[in-house]
Amino acid sequence: LKYQDIIGVAIRTIIRCIDRHVYIGKATLSEKKELTLASMQKVEGNAGFISAFEEQQGGLVKLASVFGQEEFNSMDDDALDAACEFLNCVNGLYASALSQKGEILELLPPQMVTDATEIEGQVCSIPVYVNNKKFSFVVTEI
Repeated sequence: LKYQDIIGVAIRTIIRCIDRHVYIGKATLSEKKELTLASMQKVEGNAGFISAFEEQQGGLVKLASVFGQEEFNSMDDDALDAACEFLNCVNGLYASALSQKGEILELLPPQMVTDATEIEGQVCSIPVYVNNKKFSFVVTEI
């Protein structure tokens, strides 16, 4: 799986910062994915990609609450902002690791997705469970 490195960084960062009892489900690959409520970030460069945390069953609210150090009840703008900041940390760690190998990546500002947005390519989506609440980590090359 070509996305295993970025997925590994994301999961290890979730374990360190959010919940050490995190677990993942079976990854799926598709040609496109529609995001309806998510934090998303484009990372440009030779090894460029788009990644996102997509709300599913309360998991992203939980991640945002822990990372933002504030109890969110829903994915409002404040919760999405916290999720975007966490995604930026994950992508920054990954980009930093790649820079050690000579790859230069530029992280664009993360975006809050509140309306249906489609990403295309070979999209990998992996369910992530935090405190038995689910969200997805989504990544595709650009």
